[in-house]
Amino acid sequence: MERICAIFSHYRRISLTEMCLQKLAQQTVPPHRVVVADNGAGDGSLDGVKEQAAAGAYPFMLEIIDMPGNTGNAGGIARGLERAFSFPDVDAVWILDDDSWPEPDALACLLSHGPGTDGMEWPCVRGCKVVDLKQGGELSWPMVLLDEKDGRRIHVTRGDALPEAPFLLTGGAFLGALVPREIHDKVRGPTAGLFIRGEDEEYPWIISRAGFRTYLVSGSILHHPRPATGLVRVELAGKAFYYEPGLDARRLYYKVRNWAWLQRLKHPDSPLFRWAACAGYAALCGVLIAVYDAWNPSKFRAVCRGVYRGACGRLAGPDE
Repeated sequence: MERICAIFSHYRRISLTEMCLQKLAQQTVPPHRVVVADNGAGDGSLDGVKEQAAAGAYPFMLEIIDMPGNTGNAGGIARGLERAFSFPDVDAVWILDDDSWPEPDALACLLSHGPGTDGMEWPCVRGCKVVDLKQGGELSWPMVLLDEKDGRRIHVTRGDALPEAPFLLTGGAFLGALVPREIHDKVRGPTAGLFIRGEDEEYPWIISRAGFRTYLVSGSILHHPRPATGLVRVELAGKAFYYEPGLDARRLYYKVRNWAWLQRLKHPDSPLFRWAACAGYAALCGVLIAVYDAWNPSKFRAVCRGVYRGACGRLAGPDE
């Protein structure tokens, strides 16, 4: 049996973190270790959790990493991956979030698919099906499946549209992804400076670019809330873009900044294409803000600032 270390970031939402730890403790096959990156800069919110761990309340070894301030989910996961794989007794890392709660057999289902067992191309990433329990178990966000024959990307927005199969080839996974040491040793982790809303695209892309496959394990269920106001999908030039109405200007800034920054990673030799794509993306966001957010000027300023900085390769915050 593979030895697993689950990791996630914490930032002051102690009730969510405690629930996530309880769900991990209730796994039919619990993880060997758990690493929590505390972005609260030692505010003491996890003192009770540390005491419970010292008293043997969990069926796994728990380590809390005090981060140097709030580094966002990207910083926490990057540090968590580094720390988890520093343990020689860890074979794979399970990436979670403080408000992502796995079903009791979620990890056991992932581990039931291993090297040479059922046709998965090994080494690979195995991922959970992420659903919203309060929304009838619907997918928390759209998924991208890959056609085995021609590599065509298929966007799936509803759970009942997923093919019936024990596992499915996907375009990548972040939340709920089980990353083996063999892959970690050959690719870098997510960029900590992305902060939020970008690491979940960058890290799967890096893994895919290195030639490793990612599979959705259909029976492994992970609960995570959907965006409160839903997602608006727009297709342009064969690409699907998603806009979240009601998203505050600060989070929208990081979303567009990181999208533009990722274009530098994906198209390093095409600066004119990158700038044209970023300009088009900013214009599209402006139209969507006008339609779905009653033209919020602060949001459009955040979009313009974020796209420009990302296109220039600057991972600065919105107030810098």
